[in-house]
Amino acid sequence: MNQKVIAVGFLYVAPPNLDFSMQCHSGKRWQRRCFRLFDSGVLTYAIDMNVETLPQLSIDMSLCYRVCEAHAITGNAHSILLAFNKSREDQPSILYVKADSTEEIRWWQNNLSKYANSQNMTIRPPRRGIDELPMVENLRNQLDKAKDDSSRRKRDMVNQEIKELRITLKSSEDELQRYRKEVDLLRRQISQNTQTVSLQRAILSTLRTQLSALSSLLRSNIFVGASDLFDSLDLILDRISIDLSLEETEDVLRHTSELFENVSTAVTIPYLSDSWTMTETKEEEVGILEMQRNHSMEIDSIKSQCEQRLAVLKERAEREEGRRKKLQEQLVMATTRSDESISSVKSSFSQMLAEQRKTFDEELEIVKKEHEERLMEEKHATRLALEAVRRAHEEELKNVAEKRGGGGGGGNGEGSCIGRQSEIFDEMREELINVCALYSAKCVENSQLDEQLASLISEKEASVELSIENEKLRTEIDRKSKEINDLTRKMSNYEKLSQSRQGNSFSR
Repeated sequence: MNQKVIAVGFLYVAPPNLDFSMQCHSGKRWQRRCFRLFDSGVLTYAIDMNVETLPQLSIDMSLCYRVCEAHAITGNAHSILLAFNKSREDQPSILYVKADSTEEIRWWQNNLSKYANSQNMTIRPPRRGIDELPMVENLRNQLDKAKDDSSRRKRDMVNQEIKELRITLKSSEDELQRYRKEVDLLRRQISQNTQTVSLQRAILSTLRTQLSALSSLLRSNIFVGASDLFDSLDLILDRISIDLSLEETEDVLRHTSELFENVSTAVTIPYLSDSWTMTETKEEEVGILEMQRNHSMEIDSIKSQCEQRLAVLKERAEREEGRRKKLQEQLVMATTRSDESISSVKSSFSQMLAEQRKTFDEELEIVKKEHEERLMEEKHATRLALEAVRRAHEEELKNVAEKRGGGGGGGNGEGSCIGRQSEIFDEMREELINVCALYSAKCVENSQLDEQLASLISEKEASVELSIENEKLRTEIDRKSKEINDLTRKMSNYEKLSQSRQGNSFSR
């Protein structure tokens, strides 16, 4: 049977099973096809304009019950929506079509709306508002998922940067501990002069032995009026101690030399004018003179040895003093360098933390703005869809009212048909009211979700600040505990040293 073509032209058709609420589907390309509309109410489209080309799809326009704009759904200003009754399995229930210009799509919409208007009297339109709720819910789930992914990536990035900062701070603390150990070692080297102390003890031990021999010598009969010598000897014995300084040791040696000189001059040989009362023989006098010579020689040798050792001690003391000053300068330099490194690390850490916090706040503001924009777009799209449905229903109601007014007084069949149509329109009006109520409830729910999101973000920021403050306090506590342990160890060492000195003094 020959059919007459009443409209022909190239349009773009959306791929089947396309969901515009999904981000991955919105990027799919529309297919450019040649559409033909026949006078029998059949709409076909093929790849090209060749008449012999078999059409990809044939659509019965008698099953079409709605032709409306689809800008709110597809996001394209030159698109329309064709809705069909699901009485046939070989054609889709919804078909999206768009053109290159507004005039062209309006021309096609006017031609196709004739079939939809003819079916409005007998076919009940589907519940479009209720069917769009899953799309809105899907969009909201995608938005929440994107927000969760963004917050997780930001949290991972911030944790990674904080971990790197902790590693840097740990290395700086290790370097500071190494500097402190070097400083403690230098201090111990300054305080411990074992060779000087051992030499000083040897000299004092020799002096103590010689003074004990001198004390026994003073108690012999060859001394007359030796009380002053005893007093000098007791004074020197009282001054001898292990804790004497180099100057005090030199003073003791000088007083000891003077004491030996006084002893040598105070030696008295018994002599009487009567030869028959003399108690010592000439051999004894020779022995005493020999003893005095030996004693003076021994004193001279001891004095020379003491002077040599004293010169060595002075030279060593000068070297130790120079070394002590050098180590003290190194200690000051190391302390200054460690303080500078600590201050630089603290300043860099504070600056980096401030930058990270600023970046985080900026990104958070961007995410909030994007969320608000998407929410407004979603609200606007839903409002437009509801408005389109409402206009379509109002047009249908107007057409029905006009037909009822033009029909006049019909039969009982027309009355029953009009009653059914009024019932259908009442049900449609109730559905519109329900959809509006659902939309208002969803808007309230969205506002509540926004408030909860803001409170969660503020709580998260507070928890991040608290964790950073806790980390600082923990680091400060560790440092203080280390300093307390060092002080405790030093105090124990000082107590042991004082106890050892007291024991040595008691043994003497």
